Formats: sequence, structure tokens, C-alpha cells
Amino acid sequence: MRKYLLFLIVLFFFSSGIVFANPSDNNKKEIRARIAEIEEAVNTSETEKIKDVLSPNAPEILKKEIQKNIEGKHIAFQQNIESINEISQGKIRVEGTFLAEGGQWNIPGFSDYFVFEKRGNKWYLLESDFAQKLDSKIALKMAFGNIAHFLPALLLIFFCAFLFWIFMIVDILKRPIKNKTIWLLIVIVFNFSGALTYFLTVRRKHKKYNMVGAEGFEPPTLSV
Repeated sequence: MRKYLLFLIVLFFFSSGIVFANPSDNNKKEIRARIAEIEEAVNTSETEKIKDVLSPNAPEILKKEIQKNIEGKHIAFQQNIESINEISQGKIRVEGTFLAEGGQWNIPGFSDYFVFEKRGNKWYLLESDFAQKLDSKIALKMAFGNIAHFLPALLLIFFCAFLFWIFMIVDILKRPIKNKTIWLLIVIVFNFSGALTYFLTVRRKHKKYNMVGAEGFEPPTLSV
């Protein structure tokens, strides 16, 4: 009995996946056409065309965001579709990324989504966050958020590079090498790249020969 019940449960979820997870090619084609209409309407600032695509069940906030962030804004908008999945009977969710530029701001590939519902023979936009993310203030916050996500790692790398630079300056001052003044200027002027060049061409070889006790060793000189 338990095996039979388990079989029915597995069969239910499996069949549901077939029915709802994979839209037909025709539905995908219609959804892509709808998104192309939205894309064109954004690029031409024709919010009425977007409203024609909206479902009567779309939330009022979506209509306000379209009116506020698109009308008369002269936005260059490009939508990339990454996935199209049927989430329930008569509803399809689209996920992707978009590129947008308007005035003094640009959005380089942020994620967005669309939910369409079928009414009669057509698909209409029910939910989306694309219009909200076209707000210039939100775009700046999102861009800063992406930078802030990597900021600790960037600061750590910068700090380590700074310590390395200081260490190489101190090493030049203490180490008995030829062209000491020239190497010091190179490291100071060219920062990390100069310090790395000194480390690879002078300090490492000098230290190696000192460790093996080589006599008469002279560290590499700089040709001027």
C-alpha cells in the first residue's frame, strides 16, 4: 500500500512538471513577442503601448512605475531572456537580464522578471520588476550595492599591495645594491608595478645568493 501511494505521489509531481514547467513553443513565441513589444515601447517612451500589454489584474503599483519611470525618459532598453517557465495553468514566468541607459545613468545587466497570464487567446503582463529598476535612483543604489559586495575583498587586496610597496621601499634602503637611488625612484613613481619589478629582478636573486653564501655576487644592475 505504501509503495503504491509513493508511486502515485511521484507520478503526480512528475506529471505536473511536464504540464506546467515546459511551455509550448507557440506560447514561448507569443511571450517573446510580448516582451519585444514592451522593449520597443520603452525605447520610444510610449507607455500606452505597455499598458495595452498589461493584464487587468496587474497591480496598480506596476502601472504607476511604468508611468513614472518610462514616460518621456528617453531610455535605451534591451531585454535578454534567460528562461521561460510555466508556473501554473495559464501563467508563465520569464527571467532574464536587461541593459538600460538614460541621461546620466546606465544599468549594466541587472536581473529582472515578468509574469504573464493568459486571457482568451493572448498573454498579458501580470507582474514585473523591470519598470521599478528603471528608476534612476534605484539603478544607482543597485550599482553601488554590486560594488559594495566586492568592496571588502578590494580593500584587502589594496591593503596588501600597499604593504608590499612599503616593504620594498624599506628593503631598497637597507639592502646593499647598486643603483639604489634609481630603484628607489622606480618603486616610488610606479607604485606596485615598480615594487614587483624590483622584487623579481633584484631582491629575490640577491637573497638567493646570500642564502647559499655565494662570494663575489653582485645583484643585477639597471641599464641606464
